[in-house]
Amino acid sequence: MKKYVLFTFIALMFSFNTYSQTASDYINKGLEKAKTRDYKGAIAEFTNAIKVDNNSANAYNDRGLIKFKLKDSENAIDDYNKAISSDPKFAVAYTNRGLLKFQSTDYKGAITDFNKAIEIAPNDPNAYNNRGLAKFKSGNSRTAISDFKKAISLNSNYQEAYFNCGYIESEICDYPNAIIDYTKAIGLNPDNDKAYFNRGVAKHQTGDYEGAIDDFNKSIEKNPYNTKPYNNRGL
Repeated sequence: MKKYVLFTFIALMFSFNTYSQTASDYINKGLEKAKTRDYKGAIAEFTNAIKVDNNSANAYNDRGLIKFKLKDSENAIDDYNKAISSDPKFAVAYTNRGLLKFQSTDYKGAITDFNKAIEIAPNDPNAYNNRGLAKFKSGNSRTAISDFKKAISLNSNYQEAYFNCGYIESEICDYPNAIIDYTKAIGLNPDNDKAYFNRGVAKHQTGDYEGAIDDFNKSIEKNPYNTKPYNNRGL
């Protein structure tokens, strides 16, 4: 039975540090334009900020984020590189560059950047979750689970980390623990039809067919337009 895939990486992060007043004005304008999806306008404002302060790691990071959203990965990574060059302790820039590398399937490079982000900000649960995803894609399932568990230890309400943990546990046939983690994810988000579906798949693998049907029914209740639960319920 096919499951829903892992929750992908956490949304890229804007920075909100203090700048010189003029650069700050441009950056704030850029952030406001980004909120309204005026991405070209946002890039123009961040570029203006850089003209005022060409060492503004935050402006480079924010402009890189918008370029990433516009699928301009080459120039986005260039901006992240400049942000890190301007401030080698800028954890957010390492995280964002790591997410870009993750998307381009450079999992080794992504892990390196997430390692650096964790070194700088060791209490950021998102960095552990992101590194766990990259480790899983690299074939390191058990160390990926350790990262998801660490993320959960830092944020006990991190439903995506529970979901990801359950997914990988199911992949390595640890169905009892997968069921436990999917149940926790559902407890944090009772409308997560994907978690019900994947838990149903895990229950089916343990021989709990009635429980599996109940979960497929629940998944259908939450999202009646998806065909997977209907197909699996009929097996």
